[in-house]
Amino acid sequence: MENAANKCGVVARFFDFIFVGGFAALAILYCILWLPNPANKSKIGTADYVLVGYWIFFALFMLGVVLRLEVMLINFGFIDHVLYKSLFYVL
Repeated sequence: MENAANKCGVVARFFDFIFVGGFAALAILYCILWLPNPANKSKIGTADYVLVGYWIFFALFMLGVVLRLEVMLINFGFIDHVLYKSLFYVL
């Protein structure tokens, strides 16, 4: 039983890396491709900066999960359990 839990932990850690890369890529590509593009007709507004900030925040949050920072394990107990972390990903 412990071996299966260990394998689930390894898979969860792999997906943590995927989330870090995904959120970081979204933020970087949005800044490179969308913001300076003169072809987009809408003006760059507060919503654009909030969206990029959201992606950066979650990239840093998930990086803390990957690194298993003690302060995060204390304050966010759900990231220490595979089932609870899976529910967090789904939501």
